[in-house]
Amino acid sequence: MKKFNSFILIILVLSLIVGCTPQTTKPEKKEDKDIVNSGDSKPEPMLSKTTPEDFPEDIVPLYAVDRVERGIFAGENYYQVYYYSNTEPQELYDHYELLFSDDDDINLHEKINAYEFNGKKNNYNIKLHIIASNEENFKSTVIVILSGVNSDIE
Repeated sequence: MKKFNSFILIILVLSLIVGCTPQTTKPEKKEDKDIVNSGDSKPEPMLSKTTPEDFPEDIVPLYAVDRVERGIFAGENYYQVYYYSNTEPQELYDHYELLFSDDDDINLHEKINAYEFNGKKNNYNIKLHIIASNEENFKSTVIVILSGVNSDIE
C-alpha cells in the first residue's frame, strides 16, 4: 500500500510541475501584409544644427543668433529653431516687440526673464519664447515655432 501511495504522490507532484511550467510557444505575430496604410503618411522631421533651409525669415527674422542648437523642418510650413544668444533676454524682447508692433494678431507676454510672443502672421501660427539661458557662455535661449495655419501639426 505504501508503494501505491508513493506512486500516486509522485504522479500528483509531476502533474503539478508540468501544469505550472510557463508556455514556451510564441504568440502569433501579424505579418506586414496585414498592416493597411491609409496613404496619409507624414514626412519624417529633418533635424540639424542649422536653421532649416526654407525657414521664412520674412515672417520671423532670427535676431542675435550666436549658436543654433536645433533646426527642425517637419513637413509643409512647419519649422522649429532653438538658438542661443549672447544678448540679454530683455534686449531680444525689445527687438521682437518692435518687429511685431504692427501685427495686431501677435500677443506679447512678459514674465521675469521669460518672454513669449504668439499669434498669426501671413498664414503662419507663431510661437516665440525667450528665456534666460542655462548654457554657459550664453545669456538667452530662443525658441521659434512656425506652423502654417492649415498645417496639421500644432
